[in-house]
Amino acid sequence: MDPPKFDPGALEAPPTTQVRKDLGFWKRFFRQKEAVTGLVLTSACLFLSLRIMNDKKRIEAGTAEWEKVNKEVESRREESARLAEENRGLRTALDGLRERVLNEVRMNGRKLPPLEARVGTVFAEAESKSQVAVPEGRETENTGQESRQLTKSKKGFFV
Repeated sequence: MDPPKFDPGALEAPPTTQVRKDLGFWKRFFRQKEAVTGLVLTSACLFLSLRIMNDKKRIEAGTAEWEKVNKEVESRREESARLAEENRGLRTALDGLRERVLNEVRMNGRKLPPLEARVGTVFAEAESKSQVAVPEGRETENTGQESRQLTKSKKGFFV
């Protein structure tokens, strides 16, 4: 569709059939162009609105995921704080017991009760102060094998 050639003499002459045809061409051209432009703009708006809706859905899904993660993090922080408080209580009980044993060692000249009794006392006091269950086999009745094992693992612990 080539546009018609411009004729400077056509402006002075009354409209002829050719000029009317040329004007018709341009009217049709611009109508088609407007239709195409409208179609393009409508398509672009539709595409952008779909894109925005899709992004909105992704953002909502991401927000829900972040809320779930934040709840998990908060619950772990609470658990960590609870365990830290429990740990502080156990450390305090252990420090007090360690101090008592060291004082007893100083006063008695290195005469300590058997290891089984000391270990049982530690767990009994820790249990009473923190409401933590004593692990099985850690009370005062230990076999010789366990006693040697405890002596090796806890050797520098009390003295």
